[in-house]
Amino acid sequence: MRLKLLSITVLLCLIVCSNQLFAQGHSVTGTVRDAASGLPIPGTTVIEKGTTNGTITDFDGNYSLTLAGPQAVLEFSFVGYNKLVVSVNSLAVIDVTMEEMTSELDEVVVIGYGTQKKKVVTGAISSIDEEQITSTPILRIEQAMQGRTAGVQVTNMSGQPGEAPTVRVRGAGTTGNADPLYIVDGMAVGGIDFLNPGDIESMDVLKDAASAAIYGARAANGVILITTKSGKK
Repeated sequence: MRLKLLSITVLLCLIVCSNQLFAQGHSVTGTVRDAASGLPIPGTTVIEKGTTNGTITDFDGNYSLTLAGPQAVLEFSFVGYNKLVVSVNSLAVIDVTMEEMTSELDEVVVIGYGTQKKKVVTGAISSIDEEQITSTPILRIEQAMQGRTAGVQVTNMSGQPGEAPTVRVRGAGTTGNADPLYIVDGMAVGGIDFLNPGDIESMDVLKDAASAAIYGARAANGVILITTKSGKK
């Protein structure tokens, strides 16, 4: 009888200990770095997949998170980087490296003094390519920017057929004429009524004050660079 009671007591102790260990969860720490430079990435979101349990990395790219169990899966995400999914597999330390998204950074955009890759341009630029222009039936070129370029408002002041819509880049910059400056194939024009949407190859909108250093005071309301189609080898 005494042996039986002892066995029951030991069994209960084991159950209590296992429950406490389960309640404590599995702690994991690590560092998130850039794959190319090796520098830490502060502000990276680290989430236990399938839950709302998560944290962000500190200034040195370090993180610490308590998981529900040792077989959890971690998701690492940061703006401009590819999302990374890592299985914990009972590890206590998980250091990861994240790679930049190259699909958008390698895009070529037109600026006032030529073309550059998007990743090296420091100004605020929005781009619209030929596919986006032709994907929606439009009558005027201004309509191609509607809903596709952040900070650009395209509104129709009346219902008159053929009337040009009003374009504002980051609001009205002046009390007089607040229309943006239009540059077509490198030449400044007073308007774009003469252009056919089917002839446009790309459009780039310069939205910040840096454009004024290239085009002067006329760029105070933003600059819209339009490249038309041309023959190619």
